Amino acid sequence: MRGHLLRRVVAVLAALVGIALAAGPAGAHAKLLGSAPADGATVTDALAAVILEFNEVVGAPEVTIAGPGGQPVTVDPPEAQDRRVVQPLPPLTQQGVYSVTYRVVSADKDPVSGQLAFTYSGPVQQEAQPSPPPAPAATPAPATAGEQPAEQGQAATPAPAARSSWPVALVAIVALLGVIGAAWYAFSRKGKAGP
Repeated sequence: MRGHLLRRVVAVLAALVGIALAAGPAGAHAKLLGSAPADGATVTDALAAVILEFNEVVGAPEVTIAGPGGQPVTVDPPEAQDRRVVQPLPPLTQQGVYSVTYRVVSADKDPVSGQLAFTYSGPVQQEAQPSPPPAPAATPAPATAGEQPAEQGQAATPAPAARSSWPVALVAIVALLGVIGAAWYAFSRKGKAGP
């Protein structure tokens, strides 16, 4: 009788561990992996867009870019392209620090928001004088999880590796198996000891 009960308890515990491990990654939120320009970077070339790269597909992007005076500079809405959000920029009219505030919805439907900043010291377009549209500027590629974007004239540097939660899950599984084994051993010894 005790053997059947113990097997059921072990089966239920194993099922709960499986459910917990399967639910772990699903509960994770989207994380910003990199941006172009990078947070804290100095941009010396004309800038056509700001690109945000996430670790998963995101939706419903909202991006606000404010110039040195705090005035918004974005005109067109951002575009979500799988794990990437692209915010087109008009020609910039001031040099200085620009702040980027973003909000996206992650795969688990939770909102994720953040902020970064970059310094623009590239060419500016005068507001008072209409001029022909500038030639399209090259949009910098976003940084990947393994590297930080390089500033003008500098080599890219590796970014710290993203931390994984698998070691914690492995320790939890080993601990749970130890508890199950100890319980199994205790119940089996009681059954053999007799009345």
